[in-house]
Amino acid sequence: MMSVIRTHSRNAKGTVESYRELIECPVRVREKLHSFWPEEGGTMTKIENSVIIDRPAETVWKFYTDLSNIPTLDPYIREARKDSPGALGTGSTLSLRMDKWTLVLRVTEFEPNRKLAYEAISPESLKGSTDTYSLEPFEGKTKFVETMDVKSHGFYKLAGSFFGRRAKEDSGVRLSSLKRKVES
Repeated sequence: MMSVIRTHSRNAKGTVESYRELIECPVRVREKLHSFWPEEGGTMTKIENSVIIDRPAETVWKFYTDLSNIPTLDPYIREARKDSPGALGTGSTLSLRMDKWTLVLRVTEFEPNRKLAYEAISPESLKGSTDTYSLEPFEGKTKFVETMDVKSHGFYKLAGSFFGRRAKEDSGVRLSSLKRKVES
């Protein structure tokens, strides 16, 4: 039986730096690769992006916490909804539906006009990943900071570096969209 993987290179610390072409390999090779990336634990990729929005923090907060706006900021998200009863706050659960899968999140921090943090509870490949949004008001403007700690599990650890770069690019697009929409 054959599996598809990406070849990779490592830096001096042993961290995967880049991926080359897709190749096919026998299952025994994939199992050998798993010995380098055991199932427990997961790998962590930290990503941070920020943008200055020429609006007060209250305006930015109101826009961002209105879940109907989320799909307008991220081209991959088709629907964002709150699954738990009551107002959005610490402990609330949310679902972000993509084309082929759904990301389920739990709100871990909720400080109106200051901070919103989520932890992924599903799918298993991203379980434990966090996404934190901090709003820093100054001179009538807001510095909006997104900090992601992406935790990859199982076979997805192999692609951690690739997905980390992609997540940083996607975060930049999301923050640019947020700035454009809130300022318009």
